[in-house]
Amino acid sequence: RDMNHFAFVDLRDRYGITQIVFKNPSPGYEIAKNLGREYVISIEGEVIERIAKNKSRPTGDIEVQASNITVLNISKTPPFLIQDD
Repeated sequence: RDMNHFAFVDLRDRYGITQIVFKNPSPGYEIAKNLGREYVISIEGEVIERIAKNKSRPTGDIEVQASNITVLNISKTPPFLIQDD
């Protein structure tokens, strides 16, 4: 999601889904706002406590303020959602 001053990315990994925040301007902001749904990325940044916690996610108490992003692999958008139930 691109909110003009921030870009938010939901990163799915073995721990669940974690919110990644990119500030505008920053080197990763333009990359982050153009990511595809299933791109494989590497993130560097600081893990901080979220102000607005998301109790519906195991990782909802934290977010990562990204300082760097690397796109490792691009992907076409799949015809279905990949998600855990």
